Amino acid sequence: MRRYLRFPLEFASTSAAVAIVSAFFVGDMIDAAGWDWRSWFTVDPRAEEQAIETSEIRNYVEFVSVSAGTYLIITGIEFDSSYQRRILKQWCYAERFGVVPGAAEPKVSLATKDTAGAVHPNLFTFENLRPVGLTEAEARAFLNDHCRFR
Repeated sequence: MRRYLRFPLEFASTSAAVAIVSAFFVGDMIDAAGWDWRSWFTVDPRAEEQAIETSEIRNYVEFVSVSAGTYLIITGIEFDSSYQRRILKQWCYAERFGVVPGAAEPKVSLATKDTAGAVHPNLFTFENLRPVGLTEAEARAFLNDHCRFR
């Protein structure tokens, strides 16, 4: 009977010893790998600040769309970042409304605006305007009335 009682005690003590040695071994391996196990149990007070810093978007672009009959006039404005919002470049183009999704969308560039504030209209030739179906007068009217440069 004594022999039957001794087995569970020996098994439990051996298991505890193996668990302790294994814990030291795993801890030593983690330390040798350069991991800081203490960071697993602490909250970094700078974590929220770092998350805010990384939420800044570089080369941030906004698009403003204005409908004009069967056309959509889109102005694109590229900024340095989402925080600084220094304008790098601006452009405006026209496309037909209701183009089938996945189909080729003919577009025509109406103008660009440089950082000095000068607007540079596109050359409104028949070849440039034909894919969209615009006339030169319509293109100039869209440029003057619907492009939303800043």
